[in-house]
Amino acid sequence: MRALEELKGVLACLVLAVQVGGVTGSAYAIVATPQPIEQPIPAEWRAPVARFLHELGAPDVETILDSTKGGPIGGAFSEALLVRFDDRDLCSQDFCLTVIGTIRNGVFIAHAMFMAGKWFTRGDVMGQLLGRRIPAPVWLCSSDRPGDRDCLTLRETAKGWIVVPPLR
Repeated sequence: MRALEELKGVLACLVLAVQVGGVTGSAYAIVATPQPIEQPIPAEWRAPVARFLHELGAPDVETILDSTKGGPIGGAFSEALLVRFDDRDLCSQDFCLTVIGTIRNGVFIAHAMFMAGKWFTRGDVMGQLLGRRIPAPVWLCSSDRPGDRDCLTLRETAKGWIVVPPLR
């Protein structure tokens, strides 16, 4: 009998929550303040990234590695890494060659390469593509006060990354 009374109390709270939720309206997405990509890549990434740079044809791999920044990107595929080559030969103004990839068997494998700013943030609302849910977007911006024109949007899918240029 006591369990029945407790269940009634729980149900009453749920009904109240649904009623109050209906009055308050829709929730809005929260986007974290963009953070600069400033962390040097971990020591264990250096050899695979150096090989990648060498295969790209970089003349001074060690100098480029010394200014390379990055870290795990997070999202659905936890092994995804973000690497930003903050070297004058690989940058144009505030946009530098940036790569999303993975390291497998000591090899850095690029999944997407693009020029992007150094300010990183991620949304909190999953999207849809072809009727399937995909992780929240990532934005790489040229300033910490992103506008529609200075941010590259990245959408992760099971088959790779969709890179959306700034839309005007």
